[in-house]
Amino acid sequence: MNSAHFLKYTRRTISALLVGTIIFGAASSNSQNGQIAPKEYFLGDPAAKVTLIEYGSLTCVHCGHFAREVYPQIHQKYVVTGKVKYTFRTLPTEPFNLSLAMQLMADCAGVKRYQVIEDFFNNQNAILNAAQNDSGPLNILTRLTKARTGLEKDTIESCLNNAQMRQHVINVAENGDREFKMTGTPAFILNGKFLGPKDIEAYDFASFSKVLDKAIATPSQSPKPSGKKKK
Repeated sequence: MNSAHFLKYTRRTISALLVGTIIFGAASSNSQNGQIAPKEYFLGDPAAKVTLIEYGSLTCVHCGHFAREVYPQIHQKYVVTGKVKYTFRTLPTEPFNLSLAMQLMADCAGVKRYQVIEDFFNNQNAILNAAQNDSGPLNILTRLTKARTGLEKDTIESCLNNAQMRQHVINVAENGDREFKMTGTPAFILNGKFLGPKDIEAYDFASFSKVLDKAIATPSQSPKPSGKKKK
């Protein structure tokens, strides 16, 4: 699949996300004032020369394809070997309330966040199908989260209703959209630069290998000296 297939969702995702959060109640008024943002977990060597950030949604089918078919190869060749530091940041898409709830559950897992994300993507079809039924996907999501983390249902529900965590998800999406002007998911940032159609041929392993290998091979720029030379 090429980039046009992935950049399916418009920037209306952000405004729609704000509407979707109503299902969980209004965020507390001080959630953005004086609060420390939750720790951002990542995979790989923190000192890796190359940083790859994915802005994705747990209900995005294209993100699911990338997670199942492409990322495992990137993980083995670049992340495990310490060449690339990888971070998943949320940019929820339709159905927004489900996408947000899934991200809150994953964030509630702490150090097992990426394992829960992997489980959700591996079971994405079943979750989305369950969302079409009256019973909804909550049972599936709770079962997957508990199996991976040991968290009980009450703790998971507490995360779903945590105003600060919910606001953090919104902040991450808004900040990413503001900085990179993303047009869909998944979207990728390589060493602080948005990877657009001109930068990557397709969202497959071969294309990512080209851009990652190039970034790894590029000499690091030394900081320019400041001030005047002493005589």
